Amino acid sequence: MSDVLANPYAVPVHMAPVSERVPFLRKVALLTAGSLGIVSATAVASAGLILGLAVAGIALPWFLQLIIMLGGLYGAQFVGQRMATSENLGTRIVGFTVGSCMLGVALGFLLLTAVFISAGAFEGTLAPLVLPFQAIALCGLTVAGMVVYLLAGPRNLSMITGAVATLTLPMLALMALIIVFPVGGILGIAISAAFVLVSAGGMLVSLNRVMHHHSVDHPMPAAFTLSVGIVVL
Repeated sequence: MSDVLANPYAVPVHMAPVSERVPFLRKVALLTAGSLGIVSATAVASAGLILGLAVAGIALPWFLQLIIMLGGLYGAQFVGQRMATSENLGTRIVGFTVGSCMLGVALGFLLLTAVFISAGAFEGTLAPLVLPFQAIALCGLTVAGMVVYLLAGPRNLSMITGAVATLTLPMLALMALIIVFPVGGILGIAISAAFVLVSAGGMLVSLNRVMHHHSVDHPMPAAFTLSVGIVVL
């Protein structure tokens, strides 16, 4: 499958004139919003299906939940991402859509868990939505801060890129272990902080790549890359 990102004649975003750069970034923002909309709808549907099965007395075993979550993330990154960078427009659209749905399926389990934890920790009608909305707000502010930081120009993020590449697989393995053997207390907080730092580093690297190294001719692969980073964060 040919990859649009491998085109040696493509004009990187940071070298394109402002008249091309601004429309590109606008398209990326709109496509990213569309992808996150698909992710949200799929996550809600996935969480509703899991809850419905539980009410009916059909509880999914932990290992199946783990397979679905990690399968959704890996599928989105390796299958959806590859299709989203195809030279064929139809393949790009399918990869973009299917990959976004995979992200939503992976997020469904975590969304349901957050809703139940939030309902137990807070009071009021909207108690189940407090933690999910807090997560969305904090993630949005983090991404906005990264965008402001990167607007000044390309950054040398080689150290962060290397750290993220080295730690991603170990952190995914650790996440799987935590689902099987939950960890609380100070150690749990430290592990959660490490997850956030690695995810934020990956998001920063992805944003820098999109804003300064992607081609202005192909906003869809850039938008999907950002969607994956935002969902992981």
